Amino acid sequence: MLLQSDKKIFGFRVNLCESTARLQGFAASFNPHFTCHRFDNTPTALEYIKGLMVCEKNTANMERMEETIDLSDYRRYQHFLSNPTWSHHAVIREVQIQASSVLAVEKSRNGGVDEYTPKQYAYFQAQRN
Repeated sequence: MLLQSDKKIFGFRVNLCESTARLQGFAASFNPHFTCHRFDNTPTALEYIKGLMVCEKNTANMERMEETIDLSDYRRYQHFLSNPTWSHHAVIREVQIQASSVLAVEKSRNGGVDEYTPKQYAYFQAQRN
């Protein structure tokens, strides 16, 4: 299976079983945010994310996801996104926390995150020499 995004086509094939296991591990940290009144919406969230990853560029909508992902249901996606009982603010907050921790590790490992454009980088390199 070839993964695609709006910006580019990834040049590698993906084993969906391996990706699903890794995605489930990642989603485990979001599980408390998708649970409401003893009902866990995490499986629907995972199916939706898989649909976004698998569907062709510019065709990642709920109808195509339903056709592509086994045992998926359009109405479940519609309800999951339109009438959420889970807190999207909590999910965004968790993403911010995880992104901050990853950036902190990268900054300490690499001495900083490169925020220069190639043109700025060339200018600073020329100034050093």
